[in-house]
Amino acid sequence: YSCCDTDCSGTDNDPRDHNGHGTHVSGTIAAISNNNTLVAGVAGGFSDGTTSGVGNGVKVLPLRIGMSCSLSGQCGYGFVRMDFAAAAFNYIATMVDRGVNITAVNCSWGSSNSGGIDAAVNAIQARGVLVVHAAGNGNSSSADYLGNKAGVLNVGATDINGAAASFTNY
Repeated sequence: YSCCDTDCSGTDNDPRDHNGHGTHVSGTIAAISNNNTLVAGVAGGFSDGTTSGVGNGVKVLPLRIGMSCSLSGQCGYGFVRMDFAAAAFNYIATMVDRGVNITAVNCSWGSSNSGGIDAAVNAIQARGVLVVHAAGNGNSSSADYLGNKAGVLNVGATDINGAAASFTNY
């Protein structure tokens, strides 16, 4: 893999990956409920409990932990670095210590126990932050690092009937 991202030369405070990764999960979590706009988020809502009020649902703290990479000359493959993820988790721990209410962290990526990720996960878990991890899409019973980490909530895919999707890890 080689980096083909606009941020390959260094870090910045722009969380966008220029490919739109992460927006689906954020939308599913934070979409305002009961507003007749085709989607209702699991944490959305209205400030006054009615369908006409202004929503106060959730706030999303986007933290970029990867880059867009090229494989065989084709750009657009997402790549997550465990040291970047660890730095983001350590930032979350700092924000919690400063009084920011952070409830959960989404980890929709494969992981390994490298780059200081173990200590960083332990740090946010010690502060009551739930780590939610995508089980994966390889139809496999072999879990990656976060999939085996105690206290991490693993989420697999289901079909329209609520059964395990044919591709989901388990």
